[in-house]
Amino acid sequence: MPIQREKWALGLFTSILFASALACLVWAVTHAGQPALYYSVYLFMGAALMAVGAICSAPLPQRVPIRITLTPTACLVCASALPVPWVVLCTAVGVSVARLVVSRSRSSGLHKTIHNSSMDVVTAAAAGSVMYSFGLQPGFSEADVGDPNLVRHMIAFLTAAVAVLALEELVTITTVRLATGRPFLLVLRHLWRTRLIVAVGEIVTAGLVAVVTGLDLRALIALPTVMLIVHLALTYRLQIREERRAWEDLAVLSDALSARDLDFVLRTAAAGAVRLFGARAADIEIDGSERLVRAGGDAGDARVVYDGPAADAPDIVESRPTVRSEFGDNATGLHGVVRLYLAGVGDELSARERVTLRTFTATLATSLDNAHAYDLLEQEARRHEVAAAQDSDTGL
Repeated sequence: MPIQREKWALGLFTSILFASALACLVWAVTHAGQPALYYSVYLFMGAALMAVGAICSAPLPQRVPIRITLTPTACLVCASALPVPWVVLCTAVGVSVARLVVSRSRSSGLHKTIHNSSMDVVTAAAAGSVMYSFGLQPGFSEADVGDPNLVRHMIAFLTAAVAVLALEELVTITTVRLATGRPFLLVLRHLWRTRLIVAVGEIVTAGLVAVVTGLDLRALIALPTVMLIVHLALTYRLQIREERRAWEDLAVLSDALSARDLDFVLRTAAAGAVRLFGARAADIEIDGSERLVRAGGDAGDARVVYDGPAADAPDIVESRPTVRSEFGDNATGLHGVVRLYLAGVGDELSARERVTLRTFTATLATSLDNAHAYDLLEQEARRHEVAAAQDSDTGL
């Protein structure tokens, strides 16, 4: 029932977005003038710019369905160089064609295409409307660099940028909230520094490009290629940042696992696996199903939900993809397995995450063997203490 309710709410939200985008398209079609044939190339490049911005996207880590796209940058550039109706039309054509081409699944891909394309159309209409309200009405001609209203144009551009990013963040966070059931504030805080840095970078990039296109509108022709270069640089930077964060988190978790208490090691490892891999749940099973520790919850609030025999552990209600990693097969210590229950049906670990999982499993096996050895030593020490204080022959 909760899953069906979330799907119904997400479908209703998508319908509202689609209706809003359709209204913007109807308005744009009725108000778009007929440009000269010479300026048609700018409309084509505007649509191409929006298409490149939609295709060039980088996912945020931990399988949260949020992707960083260059669509806001392309939207701001088009809004500063083209009339408002044509901004909406170029956005609709560009993002729809791009997402239909790269769509993988017919069912979920079509739903995502409609949702994301509707959001981009509404965002483009908002950006153009903000600039128009400030008196910035671009046409098919080069801007006058000596315009005395340059300060007003800068304020209009910054206001439009804030409106675009705020609208996209609100729609994206609401969508993730309805799709995953995660709390709104948790999704809002997820990697907020990275998203903020990217947002500032998009505003600065769009502002510089807007100045160039204002000086010469023909610069719009080269922007799709520039957008591809920016996408490659952004993707590489995000990958480096994510790898560094993951190894730092693994190092902190490995240090926490260097404890002597077996219970503490198992509970810390289970909760740490949820946070490290962004899983919905994680199991650590040892001693041939004699004991199973399960942690669940969100990555920022993972906690142990079960600790006991594996036979008595509650089943995972929803069908989720499971990743297994066994340890102790070639050693004389504890044998066991680590299971990660991912969030979505199509989720899987990346190549870097698989390496991290093997490293985590090896560290866990060593920590469990050390804790088990310390436990045996303590038991032996207690037996020697009793033997030293009492004579087994006389009982004294």
